[in-house]
Order: sequence, then structure tokens, then C-alpha cells
Amino acid sequence: MKRYLLSALLIASAVGANAQQWLGNYPYVAQEVNNDHLGFFAELGVNSSSGFVDRQGYSATAKGALSMVPKAGVYYQKGFGERFSIRGSIAFGRASFAYKYAPAYDSMGADQNAYATKKAKYQTIKHPTAFVQPQIDLGYLFGPIKKMYMIELRAGVGMPMYLGKSDDSASVAAKGLIRYKGDNAGNLEYFSTETGHYGKPGTWGILVADVYVGLRWKNTNSPLLNRSGLGIQATLPLSITNAGYSQIEYKERFLYYYIGVDKVNMGLFSFGIRYSYNFL
Repeated sequence: MKRYLLSALLIASAVGANAQQWLGNYPYVAQEVNNDHLGFFAELGVNSSSGFVDRQGYSATAKGALSMVPKAGVYYQKGFGERFSIRGSIAFGRASFAYKYAPAYDSMGADQNAYATKKAKYQTIKHPTAFVQPQIDLGYLFGPIKKMYMIELRAGVGMPMYLGKSDDSASVAAKGLIRYKGDNAGNLEYFSTETGHYGKPGTWGILVADVYVGLRWKNTNSPLLNRSGLGIQATLPLSITNAGYSQIEYKERFLYYYIGVDKVNMGLFSFGIRYSYNFL
């Protein structure tokens, strides 16, 4: 993931540098946009949990799912020269941490192991929680285009922290029954349990990288546009060592041995849009 992020930044920088040659050079426009600013931003992203599924054992059923991640905050930006800036921000958001799993198996293999096929009934589980995210990032401006539009590239790191959750969430248990086939015909009775573990409140759970590419306006007839920015935001996971997680366990009903265990980390891997406004 880190290699992909570095490659994306290098490509974006190269493209921006080439674009600078034909966009024209109007330092006064860039300088006005790149001054020190105090502002706020709002994001709406779509998070995918596919990359956070840790399948253990032969009978894993967990799958990734999509969920919305709204986030809003304030920032202070310090400009250096015409185009380079550093920005510190604090944001509050809400993540659902959704995924899918099959509470019951629907097939027994020749090895007498239980499985969930593609036809099995899956249900979506969400463990929503609010989070706070301090962040620091670097920015660079390209352009302007027609003395009016600036291309803004930003990249940085953030540390989301879960809010308002205790050590464990509620568990949901379901019983299942499936029949052996062949010479060793018989019934396998088991139960499945799904549990969410958020960790201790106030623990920094995730380290993420944020990459943003968008437009800023200047010299338009709209005072609102002259202070606004709009673009595409990507949040990529760098570390989930301390992240919360969901755990799905399938155990034999009487002997209580494990049939299968799945784990889904509560991480952020999202893409969406961001709007920002410089009010000072």
C-alpha cells in the first residue's frame, strides 16, 4: 500500500510539473490562493472493508461491504512562497465499519467440513462509531488555468481515534444444523457468534494516509467560489495494529471446538469528495 501511495504522488507531481509549462505562470494568483488561511472542510466518502478481512481456518465466510463515512472539520494553513503550504486539521466523523458474513453454513464437503456456498444467506453487520482525526499534510498548487483555476494537490497522515465505545459491543449468536453425507452420515450441530471489539476509549486505532486532488478558484465573480475548493479525497490505511475488530466464531455445539474463525479489522479505506472554504 505504501508503494502504491508513493507511486501515485510521484506521478501526480510529474504530471503537475509538465502541466505548469503550458498553464502559464501568474505568481500573483498563486500567492493570493496560497496565503495563510483558516477554514473548514466537509467530506463524504465510501469505505470498503474488503482489505481488512482476516480469514482463519477452512470455513471462513466474512466478506467486505461498503459504507458511508461523513467527516467535517477545521484547518489552519501556512503558506510558503507562491505554491507550497503545510496544513494542520482536526476532524470529526462517523464510520459504520460494515461487512458481510453467513451466520449458518449450507453445505458439507467430502472432507466432512462445513462450508458456506455462494447461495448461502449472508447478512450485513455494521459497528458504527464516531471518531476524531487530527491530521497534518503538505500541499502544492499548479496553474493557474486562465488566471482563474488552481489545481491543488495535498498529501498527509492522520490518526483516527474511536469515540464513545466501550471494550466490547453486543454479540449475536445463532445455532445451526447441517447433515453429514456418505458413509459417515450424521448431524453437525454448531453455533456462530459475532462480536465487535473497539478497544479502550481514547486509543488511537488507525494510522492513515490522505491524498487529495482538486480545484481552487480565484478572480471569479463569486465571493463564495473565490474562497472554495472542491476535489477527490482518498483515505488509505498505513497501520491497523491497534484497530478495533469484529470476530466471527463457529463452534461445535457439544464439544465446543472451533470450526472456523473470521476477523474483520475496523479500518478506513475510502474514496469520496471534499469541499473546503477559507473564511480567513
